Amino acid sequence: MKEYAVIHRSTAAIYASPEKSYTKDGQLLSSISDDGLFGNLCRVLGEEQGFVRIMSHYGYIGYISPDDLLFMDAEEKDRWLASELMVVKALCLDVMSAPSVQGVVLASLPGGAVLGTLPEEVPSHPGWTQVLLPDGQQGWVT
Repeated sequence: MKEYAVIHRSTAAIYASPEKSYTKDGQLLSSISDDGLFGNLCRVLGEEQGFVRIMSHYGYIGYISPDDLLFMDAEEKDRWLASELMVVKALCLDVMSAPSVQGVVLASLPGGAVLGTLPEEVPSHPGWTQVLLPDGQQGWVT
């Protein structure tokens, strides 16, 4: 398993333990303890009961579904971090396949999600900015 991963879902549940729920005082409770947002980098600490144990970029340790992660080696992680990351400030942002509202939605992201930027020599489309997704796809936001 690779040493790093990026959250690759709009929001992903991070559990305090590999059990999704537990019983306390006769009540069924969720073990969800945090949310991971798209583009957030984490360190992979291992696997347990079908979950990946991670440490978030802010030091939180928890468990997440491997389906919510894009795994990276050190080189891929460095390339992602070198793309001059930007944080989504809107409540919700659609990443489009083309600089047009007729483009295909590549991702619908919540505020706090992280995207990469591209060099300035990208062709200009007034009102649109080209962005990089962690898996290497390029898209457009307005």
